[in-house]
Amino acid sequence: MISNIILSVAVLAALGFILGAGLAYAARAFTITRDPRIDAVLAELPGANCGACGYPGCSGYAEALVTGSALITGCPVSGKEIGEHIADIIGQEERMDISSDKMISVVKCRGNNDTSARIFNYSGLEDCRAAARFYGGPKKCRHGCLGMGTCIGVCPFSAITMSSLKLPVINGDRCTGCGLCVDACPRQVMVMMPKRAGVQVLCNSGEAAKIARQVCSKSCIKCHKCADICPTVAISFDNGPAKINFDLCTGCGLCVQKCPVKCIYEADRG
Repeated sequence: MISNIILSVAVLAALGFILGAGLAYAARAFTITRDPRIDAVLAELPGANCGACGYPGCSGYAEALVTGSALITGCPVSGKEIGEHIADIIGQEERMDISSDKMISVVKCRGNNDTSARIFNYSGLEDCRAAARFYGGPKKCRHGCLGMGTCIGVCPFSAITMSSLKLPVINGDRCTGCGLCVDACPRQVMVMMPKRAGVQVLCNSGEAAKIARQVCSKSCIKCHKCADICPTVAISFDNGPAKINFDLCTGCGLCVQKCPVKCIYEADRG
């Protein structure tokens, strides 16, 4: 009886040793070595985890950079210096265009509570997306800012505040160009523009001049005066408000002076 117990214990001990040795071998044989460059790149990234690069946080983006499936310019939060450091780490300088324009968010609307007419008073959830679903929102202009601060809520860098007249204000120093506010805006009022832009057309309306003026006193009336006075032919019109070609614009400000409704502003470069 005792000998059988001893034999059973010995067999179990032997099996345990064999299985343990097998697991140890498997752990060594199938270990996936993490590229040390991933951690080095991750240390350079801002750690905002905003997702603007299209990857699941900075860790996912760092891995994509090292494996060659992402561009260094994919992170709008990182500046030129950080990009150069990352290029040195991964040894792929040719995948980086450090001369790319720095983009920041711009509120393409001047339709605040004083200048934009209303259809009704809205008292629901203070969220632009929710308000837009309720008869299109309380403002007559179907292209203008609803002023409820959804963009403020999604900005991870505290770059957006609300004016007393319910129009978002962008802090150019804080804005990283991540684009989260652009994605959150139901009216496409938040747009990305080059930070170097000299002037900006702050109107989003595609309505005809007569209708545009009825709904907002700051709407572009497509008078073409800005285009006529532009010395570099940087301003054009399509089916909406004036458009500025920033490659041609010198920031002279003549269009700002000429605009009768003052919807063209000197750019705030932060």
